[in-house]
Amino acid sequence: SWMLAGLAPGLISMLTVPWVVSKVNPPEIKRTPEASEFARKQLQDMGPLSRNEWILLTVFIGVCAMWMTTNIHGLDVVVPALMGAVTLLLLGVLSWNDIIKEESAWDIFIWYGGLLQLAKNLNDTGVTTEFAKAIAASMTNATWITLFAVALAIYFYAHYAFASITAHLLSMYPAFVAVLLVKGAPVGLVCYAFACFANLSAGLTNYGTTPSPMFFSQGYVPFKTWWRVGFVASLVNVTVWSVVGFSWWKLIGYW
Repeated sequence: SWMLAGLAPGLISMLTVPWVVSKVNPPEIKRTPEASEFARKQLQDMGPLSRNEWILLTVFIGVCAMWMTTNIHGLDVVVPALMGAVTLLLLGVLSWNDIIKEESAWDIFIWYGGLLQLAKNLNDTGVTTEFAKAIAASMTNATWITLFAVALAIYFYAHYAFASITAHLLSMYPAFVAVLLVKGAPVGLVCYAFACFANLSAGLTNYGTTPSPMFFSQGYVPFKTWWRVGFVASLVNVTVWSVVGFSWWKLIGYW
């Protein structure tokens, strides 16, 4: 049902957002006809996989497999990651110098970890939940359509304060959805809208979802540019999913 819900608006977003971003922040290099030949030659020069590369591939698959089977063995996702790193160190694939020289990784570890913990603490203390309840309570006299539009906008752009989609959902989703359902809003529309918009809001900032800091740390996109492009992309996504998404869900009988 989730795949069907995201099919129409998702395809349009996939076609529209990259085009808009290319206009807002056009690439300096637009044609690289020699890239495929360069890549082919580099691969040829590298030769077959070495011992260390085979070990790295095996460890990578093993870590991914442990992540996928968390519900079976019950290990926190951090444990397989650390086990993989330790294995690479013990087998000589990585050295300690390799680790301490990985500046971008340490950068992500320090500041992203802090943001993630801050969001978790805000959620644990109930600050964001109370904020959502206060917004909903302040609009008790509004129709469900008005409350839905305002709550969804606040919910979406509140992600500027989050470094985790999960923390965002856990703290704000139940409060907004509960109030809207009491108001008589369609269940399918509300549940799908708030769930989907939480994921779309991850593109707002350079810390809005787990992969973002990894891309940002490479230094290709300045902080100001990331936020500017992220905001423009958010307007496109909100428009597409509000118009096409809501209509599509009505068409397929989700509300």
